Amino acid sequence: MKSSLRKAVRIQRGGRIALAGLALIAAVRVTVAQDISDILPELKTLPAPASITEGLRLSYYSSVASVPPSFLTIWPDENGLVTPSASGHGFTQVDVVGLTPQLAGLSVSAWQFHLYTGPLVPIAGGTAALVCHAGGGDWWIHPLVLANVQDASEPGLTILRMPQRVGTHTYSVLRIQRETENARHALSYDLQTGYLIYKSGTVKEGDNTLATQAYFSGTRQLQLPWVGGTLPAWVVPGQRLRYEGSHTATVFGSGQFSLPLSAEVQITGRTGQWCLYDQTVTLGGAGNPPTVETTTLLTGVRHLSGLCLPIAALAAAQAGQMIDTDDVTGARVDVAWVGQLGNGRPGVTFRLSGSVFWSETTFDAGTGVAVALRTFDGSSDLYQIETEVSLVSELPLPPPAPRLDIAFDRLTHSITVRCSTTEAEGITLWRSTDGGQTWTVIPGWDDQPCAGEPAVYLVPEPAGCALYRASVR
Repeated sequence: MKSSLRKAVRIQRGGRIALAGLALIAAVRVTVAQDISDILPELKTLPAPASITEGLRLSYYSSVASVPPSFLTIWPDENGLVTPSASGHGFTQVDVVGLTPQLAGLSVSAWQFHLYTGPLVPIAGGTAALVCHAGGGDWWIHPLVLANVQDASEPGLTILRMPQRVGTHTYSVLRIQRETENARHALSYDLQTGYLIYKSGTVKEGDNTLATQAYFSGTRQLQLPWVGGTLPAWVVPGQRLRYEGSHTATVFGSGQFSLPLSAEVQITGRTGQWCLYDQTVTLGGAGNPPTVETTTLLTGVRHLSGLCLPIAALAAAQAGQMIDTDDVTGARVDVAWVGQLGNGRPGVTFRLSGSVFWSETTFDAGTGVAVALRTFDGSSDLYQIETEVSLVSELPLPPPAPRLDIAFDRLTHSITVRCSTTEAEGITLWRSTDGGQTWTVIPGWDDQPCAGEPAVYLVPEPAGCALYRASVR
């Protein structure tokens, strides 16, 4: 089985900037997932299995270590101190933010035990998004596909069905193990649900070997009060937001220093009730060139989002309201404040907190946009980190409702048509394959009624160039 890393969306690993990606679940470092549809082409056409639903969270205990060739070669320095190899452990959580018949939108976060023993904190550095085939990829494979995979035993590749015990539970899995001269990788998928149950890898890097492991630790369904709502109307491709503020470090015994911090956000795609956006974060360098990082992020109504929330949910929020408590990380989200913003508009603040960290996101309740973010990390005995940014661009307003709007979505390869129900009664969708000289009505799309919801047409595999238009009556 050959490896392929063709990603539907670019994924960039977070660096050292502690801005939390304007997300309640703060900064994250992510291992890139694989697209294996070139090996299992059925994944391109199958919908998500029954075990994968919007709002599902999968959790994994994860560990990583850089292992030297021999501990006998590690000698104490003149002070008697031994430098350990780089290692750490914690949890990785995968949130299914959105599903379409072909695609899954995932948000992946990582938490680590500070200094190996705790407390558990989100890893500083950003967030990451992944758009993959709904039928599966790295985190699950549709059980129908697993059932058709043949066992194999050949040089460099072993595929077999076997029992695998994780914790107190034994799973029937399909194990795929690949070996090369410098690496060994193993993946185990539950034959019943398709979930990834176990993943390990060893890669030789120079004189050291990088070893990673991840064990399945369970799932749960996020129960969020805004699930039934809709994203604000201003969440459209091309919409831009700008935030400015500061990144402050307090080093005990040495004082405090602060650097300017800014974030440019541009929405790049929206489908259903989730969207993609690019975030470019710039951290001033105190005399050195600034650090600039661009990351693709994903959010929606099935997510603990910090970029935007349904306006109706913000209007119903009450101070002290509990939103969510995670049974793996222990982090909780609640409504910290409801009141009036400095500009006189209504506002709501949500707070995610653990034993030594917190992040607060404040929203304008009239537009649903995040207008401020504050974070605090006090996990170290030597220093504390605080960030604070505020929206400095104008508040986004919903675009005026046109009588007819037609848009192509690059995520789902679909056409969405919207019309005003007060001024139109029906939609007809047309297609031309000769450059617009002749037009024919798409079967089933002749005078479709306007029911107040956008009409979505999934474009088939293109055969040459096709143009589309819509008409209303």
